[in-house]
Amino acid sequence: MEQNKATGSRFEILVIDFCETLVDLQTADHFVSYTIRHQGFIRRSIFNTFKSRYCFKIISFFGRAFGNSISYKEYLTFFLAGIKASELRRLGVNYCNESLLPLANWSVIEFIKRVANANKYQKIVICSGGYGVYMHEFCKRVGFNFITGVLASELAVVRSGNSLRGGIALDCMGGNKVSLINSVFPFEHNLTTITDSLADWPLMKVSSTVYFVESRKVSVRLLIDTSEISPDLS
Repeated sequence: MEQNKATGSRFEILVIDFCETLVDLQTADHFVSYTIRHQGFIRRSIFNTFKSRYCFKIISFFGRAFGNSISYKEYLTFFLAGIKASELRRLGVNYCNESLLPLANWSVIEFIKRVANANKYQKIVICSGGYGVYMHEFCKRVGFNFITGVLASELAVVRSGNSLRGGIALDCMGGNKVSLINSVFPFEHNLTTITDSLADWPLMKVSSTVYFVESRKVSVRLLIDTSEISPDLS
């Protein structure tokens, strides 16, 4: 068991959600749309024609018939196939500046800075279903110099790694967040989680402390016991 050498206690990790916790926006699909808007006419036209959930339902119906099932979130990423990874990184920086910073939840950001500066945590990570390509830039811009890693959904790339092939290599949502954290930190640890969403219930259940962001960035409430909120996600 890896321990805090100074105290002999278990390894302390602060886990921070991104979408609607740090920014007042669900970013994954929004970033795909932003990226497409900065592409050529043909790609934009194809996306605008087939991006609807109605088209997705038709295509996914035939996909299931052949044993393939994907989410709408992953469906949208196939419109990014062929885009260079370097261009995606450039767009990620622009997306942060143009779309994320204006919607930053500054009250939550300042709260997290106070929590992080308590020097209790050996690791502080962003863990999100959004894409890491813009989260690194966001952390730099809001002064999160204490972040030690970003665990996020990964867009699938071709074998060379130079361009996207469409699809999601890893979707960091729900129980996948717990699996990813345990794979990155394969030793006994205590988790403190900051999130706004009951979709993070699997993560909240294994956390010793949960700060729940309420009322669209207005307040952050410490949950002494996660039974204080309902896990009903229906």
